[in-house]
Amino acid sequence: MNNLIKQRLVRVLKEKPVQVIVEENIPLKYEPVAIPPEEVKKIVLDFLNMPEQNTSESGIPAPAEQSFTFKGIEHFSDWYSQNMERFSEQQRIALGTVLQARQGINAGCSCRRNQRLRMAEDYYVHFFTQNAANDLISAIKLATGAQALIFYRGSELFLQV
Repeated sequence: MNNLIKQRLVRVLKEKPVQVIVEENIPLKYEPVAIPPEEVKKIVLDFLNMPEQNTSESGIPAPAEQSFTFKGIEHFSDWYSQNMERFSEQQRIALGTVLQARQGINAGCSCRRNQRLRMAEDYYVHFFTQNAANDLISAIKLATGAQALIFYRGSELFLQV
């Protein structure tokens, strides 16, 4: 079968030669636009999903923010994934369970995804309300550089420490 196809292609190519035209010096229709450095910084920080660091006019970082907000299990998991090296091994084990809960949302059949999402959010709320008084919260405050942490579940505030 493959030989038959090959013979047909060879025959067609012999009958109709292919002509390749290479154009050189194709003019580009691109005009560079000057973007101010402040705008470039904002675009890059937005793209990287990082908060802009407040600096004084001398370029020295401003004091730590008063509070840091986690808008849900997804937001916390994304932040923690990028900052887990700042925590001790015991803290990583505990906080890793929140990551596992989030990863379980998309595991399995999509017909039960909403149920798994509610279960993961319930775990997130329960985990932080139960651990509000131990060293996890102080370690997260240290890692964020904030003096207070605010935890949301959707639009519902459930913990402020």
